[in-house]
Amino acid sequence: MLGKTYLVTDSLRTPSWQIMSELKEVAGHVCMKAITEDTVKKQKIAAWFAQDILVQAGPERYYGLPGLILELDINDGDVVITATNVDFKPVQKELTLPKLKGRKINDKEYDQLIANHIRDSIEAYRNPYWVLRY
Repeated sequence: MLGKTYLVTDSLRTPSWQIMSELKEVAGHVCMKAITEDTVKKQKIAAWFAQDILVQAGPERYYGLPGLILELDINDGDVVITATNVDFKPVQKELTLPKLKGRKINDKEYDQLIANHIRDSIEAYRNPYWVLRY
Protein backbone atom coordinates (compact mmCIF):
# COMPACT_ATOMS: atom_id res chain seq x y z
CA MET A 1 0.00 0.00 0.00
CA LEU A 2 1.25 3.47 -0.91
CA GLY A 3 4.39 1.93 -2.41
CA LYS A 4 5.42 0.22 0.84
CA THR A 5 4.92 -3.20 2.38
CA TYR A 6 3.24 -3.36 5.79
CA LEU A 7 2.76 -6.43 7.98
CA VAL A 8 -0.43 -5.96 9.98
CA THR A 9 0.15 -7.84 13.22
CA ASP A 10 -3.19 -7.67 14.93
CA SER A 11 -6.24 -9.85 15.17
CA LEU A 12 -9.00 -9.36 12.63
CA ARG A 13 -12.03 -7.38 13.73
CA THR A 14 -15.34 -9.01 12.98
CA PRO A 15 -17.54 -6.56 11.08
CA SER A 16 -20.84 -5.70 12.74
CA TRP A 17 -23.19 -7.43 10.31
CA GLN A 18 -26.92 -6.83 9.98
CA ILE A 19 -28.57 -9.87 8.37
CA MET A 20 -31.34 -9.01 5.93
CA SER A 21 -34.19 -11.17 4.59
CA GLU A 22 -33.15 -11.05 0.91
CA LEU A 23 -32.19 -14.29 -0.86
CA LYS A 24 -30.17 -14.80 -4.03
CA GLU A 25 -28.46 -17.69 -5.81
CA VAL A 26 -24.67 -17.42 -6.14
CA ALA A 27 -22.56 -20.24 -7.63
CA GLY A 28 -25.39 -22.74 -7.17
CA HIS A 29 -26.00 -21.91 -3.49
CA VAL A 30 -28.93 -20.05 -1.97
CA CYS A 31 -27.39 -17.04 -0.21
CA MET A 32 -28.68 -14.57 2.33
CA LYS A 33 -27.74 -10.87 2.37
CA ALA A 34 -25.92 -9.12 5.22
CA ILE A 35 -24.77 -5.50 5.35
CA THR A 36 -22.15 -3.51 7.25
CA GLU A 37 -20.19 -0.28 6.82
CA ASP A 38 -16.46 0.40 6.55
CA THR A 39 -16.16 3.44 8.80
CA VAL A 40 -12.60 4.27 7.70
CA LYS A 41 -13.31 4.39 3.96
CA LYS A 42 -16.99 5.38 4.41
CA GLN A 43 -18.23 2.51 2.23
CA LYS A 44 -21.32 0.31 2.39
CA ILE A 45 -20.57 -3.42 2.24
CA ALA A 46 -23.14 -6.03 1.23
CA ALA A 47 -22.26 -9.71 1.56
CA TRP A 48 -24.16 -12.73 0.25
CA PHE A 49 -23.40 -15.82 2.33
CA ALA A 50 -24.29 -19.49 1.92
CA GLN A 51 -25.60 -21.03 5.15
CA ASP A 52 -25.09 -24.54 3.76
CA ILE A 53 -21.29 -24.01 3.77
CA LEU A 54 -20.50 -23.69 7.46
CA VAL A 55 -17.28 -21.70 7.14
CA GLN A 56 -17.15 -18.20 8.61
CA ALA A 57 -14.89 -16.80 5.89
CA GLY A 58 -14.94 -14.55 2.85
CA PRO A 59 -12.84 -12.31 0.61
CA GLU A 60 -10.97 -9.12 1.53
CA ARG A 61 -10.87 -9.45 5.34
CA TYR A 62 -14.66 -9.86 5.56
CA TYR A 63 -15.92 -12.79 7.62
CA GLY A 64 -17.99 -13.58 10.69
CA LEU A 65 -21.29 -14.62 9.11
CA PRO A 66 -22.95 -18.02 9.70
CA GLY A 67 -21.75 -19.27 6.31
CA LEU A 68 -19.21 -18.69 3.55
CA ILE A 69 -19.40 -15.29 1.80
CA LEU A 70 -19.81 -16.03 -1.92
CA GLU A 71 -20.41 -12.47 -3.10
CA LEU A 72 -19.18 -9.14 -1.77
CA ASP A 73 -20.52 -5.79 -3.02
CA ILE A 74 -18.46 -2.78 -1.98
CA ASN A 75 -20.03 0.68 -2.13
CA ASP A 76 -23.18 -0.15 -4.13
CA GLY A 77 -21.48 -1.85 -7.08
CA ASP A 78 -18.14 -0.03 -7.22
CA VAL A 79 -16.44 -3.39 -6.63
CA VAL A 80 -18.23 -6.73 -6.79
CA ILE A 81 -16.42 -9.99 -5.98
CA THR A 82 -18.47 -13.07 -6.93
CA ALA A 83 -17.69 -16.77 -6.64
CA THR A 84 -18.29 -18.57 -9.92
CA ASN A 85 -18.18 -22.09 -8.45
CA VAL A 86 -17.38 -23.88 -5.21
CA ASP A 87 -15.25 -27.03 -5.25
CA PHE A 88 -14.64 -29.10 -2.14
CA LYS A 89 -11.27 -30.84 -2.14
CA PRO A 90 -9.46 -32.80 0.57
CA VAL A 91 -6.57 -31.02 2.22
CA GLN A 92 -3.29 -32.54 0.98
CA LYS A 93 -0.90 -30.73 3.34
CA GLU A 94 -0.85 -27.92 5.84
CA LEU A 95 -0.58 -24.42 4.40
CA THR A 96 2.54 -22.48 5.26
CA LEU A 97 2.78 -18.73 4.97
CA PRO A 98 5.72 -17.27 3.07
CA LYS A 99 8.26 -15.10 4.89
CA LEU A 100 7.48 -11.46 4.18
CA LYS A 101 9.52 -8.34 4.78
CA GLY A 102 7.92 -5.06 5.71
CA ARG A 103 7.18 -2.61 8.47
CA LYS A 104 5.16 -4.17 11.28
CA ILE A 105 2.09 -2.20 12.31
CA ASN A 106 -1.12 -3.09 14.15
CA ASP A 107 -4.66 -2.76 12.83
CA LYS A 108 -5.22 0.61 14.50
CA GLU A 109 -2.06 2.06 12.91
CA TYR A 110 -3.14 0.63 9.53
CA ASP A 111 -6.55 2.33 9.77
CA GLN A 112 -4.88 5.59 10.81
CA LEU A 113 -2.47 5.34 7.86
CA ILE A 114 -5.39 4.96 5.43
CA ALA A 115 -7.41 7.75 7.07
CA ASN A 116 -4.40 10.14 6.91
CA HIS A 117 -3.79 9.30 3.25
CA ILE A 118 -7.45 9.94 2.35
CA ARG A 119 -7.47 13.24 4.26
CA ASP A 120 -4.16 14.44 2.75
CA SER A 121 -5.23 13.46 -0.77
CA ILE A 122 -8.54 15.29 -0.50
CA GLU A 123 -6.77 18.41 0.80
CA ALA A 124 -4.38 18.22 -2.20
CA TYR A 125 -7.30 17.69 -4.63
CA ARG A 126 -6.08 14.18 -5.59
CA ASN A 127 -8.11 11.02 -5.85
CA PRO A 128 -7.20 9.13 -2.65
CA TYR A 129 -8.24 5.76 -4.04
CA TRP A 130 -5.72 5.47 -6.90
CA VAL A 131 -3.20 3.75 -4.62
CA LEU A 132 -5.62 2.01 -2.24
CA ARG A 133 -7.46 -1.24 -2.80
CA TYR A 134 -11.05 -0.19 -3.27
